[in-house]
This record gives sequence, structure tokens and C-alpha cells, in this order.
Amino acid sequence: MPRVAFTRRGVLSLVLAASFTAGALALPFTVPVNQSQSSLTFDLCVAGRCDTETSPVTGWAIIELDSVDIPTQITLYDFYFHLTNNLNWNLSWGFLGALTASATNVTVLDAAPGTAQGPAPITATQYTFTGVPSNATGTLTYHATGVPCYALEGSGQLCDDTLDLADQGTQAGDMTGTVTTASRTVYLVTNVDRTSPLDPNNPSLGSMHVYGTVRGQAYVPRPIGDVDGDGDVDNLDFSYFALAMAGPGATTPPPGSSAYRFAGSDLDADGDVDLADFAQFAIRFGT
Repeated sequence: MPRVAFTRRGVLSLVLAASFTAGALALPFTVPVNQSQSSLTFDLCVAGRCDTETSPVTGWAIIELDSVDIPTQITLYDFYFHLTNNLNWNLSWGFLGALTASATNVTVLDAAPGTAQGPAPITATQYTFTGVPSNATGTLTYHATGVPCYALEGSGQLCDDTLDLADQGTQAGDMTGTVTTASRTVYLVTNVDRTSPLDPNNPSLGSMHVYGTVRGQAYVPRPIGDVDGDGDVDNLDFSYFALAMAGPGATTPPPGSSAYRFAGSDLDADGDVDLADFAQFAIRFGT
């Protein structure tokens, strides 16, 4: 019986390789931010003085994994990190002056949403995206007297003003983090760490350093027929299915098939991979 089954598998491979010319791509999915475990810190530095403010974060990231169960690559399509609190800084030079500033409705977001960053390899759960472009939105209102006022005026800025953070332009920086999965739940950790000058034409005036960790998780169901676990049913799944098809009553993976892909090919859950499973697979191909 196994010998006949292998023969059928070979015939099916030839027929379907010709007829299944296009399948769906791996599917991106959204990972909501866990606000209770996520925060960003903003260090505002002007004329040698600094102050720090921190806020929880809400939002999401859109990613794609080559396999949800056993990921080895990650692609980033979009992210949106919104601060739930307003930020307030107080910088003092004693009797020489002071600067107060507040930021409202601040969001750090992908400057090129929908454009793939990566895929980046996942090594021991770690990933790195290089040169990720980001923008900021919101407003920054400040009032300066004495030393910081002189510094601002020296760079052509006002001592009292309200700035639109979107006017600061796009900043590029690395984005690192970790990806782990358990029972089809993806746990995504994103580390943010980048510094931008307050005035690109006068970097010595001051800077804003943004850093922190954003955590989120999402459950990603495994579609029936998704043999490789990447969220779709396409030509690659068929290749793995063909390797797993050992015939009725064969309950162990044949040569060339892993236990993970053999289990993913057993679509009727009877312990083997045969023509009954193929009928189920054919219905779902391309979804």
C-alpha cells in the first residue's frame, strides 16, 4: 500500500505542479500594542541641560512571518505608537534662565507604511531592521528665558513658540527586538532608540532622545492546508504536502517530510496523509 501511495503522490505532483501556477502570498497580520507593558521615554536636552518624561504607548505593528509556529524571518509593513500621556519638561539654569516645554498628542509612526522592511532573519528570537524611517506627529510648546532663550535666538528660533512635530522630517534608525511564539500566539517586542536634533541646521542647540520598549501579542489561526505555517495555502504548502503524502495507514513522516509538516498535511486528523487529505487540500489551495 505505501508503494502505491507513493506512486499516486508522484502522479499528483506532476499534475498539480502544472495546474497550481499561483498561490496566495504569506499574510501580514496586526499585533496590537500591550499598553500595560509598553512605554517610551523622551530626553529633551537644550544648551547643556536635560529633562526626561515617559508615557505608556498604545497602537499596533503589522508584520509577516515566514512561519508563525517556527519563525526564521520577519518583515515589517507598518507601525503606529501613540503616547497616552502628554509630556512636560522643566529645564533650569538657576538664576541664568529656564525652559519649560510640553508635548501633546504625540505619535511615532512608520514614514513609509505598506513598504516592506526586510525580511530580516530571526536568530535566537532576535531581529534587527536597519534604517527604518519614522515620522512624529503632535505639537511641542515651549517657553524659554535667559540662557536657553539666547541659545534659541542664536539658531534663529523664537523664545516662545509652538512647533508641529511633523515638520521635523523623517528620521531613520535601526529597530531591534524579539519574536517568540507559543500555540500560534505571536509575542513581539520592539525596541526604540533614536536621537534627532531639535534644529537640523544647528545640532549643538539640543536634541530629543526617544527610547523604550513596545510589547504586543496576537493569536494567528492556522488555516487548514497551511502546511508550512506561514498563514496561507500556496505552492510551497503543496510541495510540503506532496512530500508528506505516504498513503492510508502510514502514520509516520516519510523521508523528506518533518513531523511538523506531516501533522500539518493530515487535514482530516486521522493520523495519515492520503488522497482524502489531498481532496481537502485542493479545496483550500490559494486561500
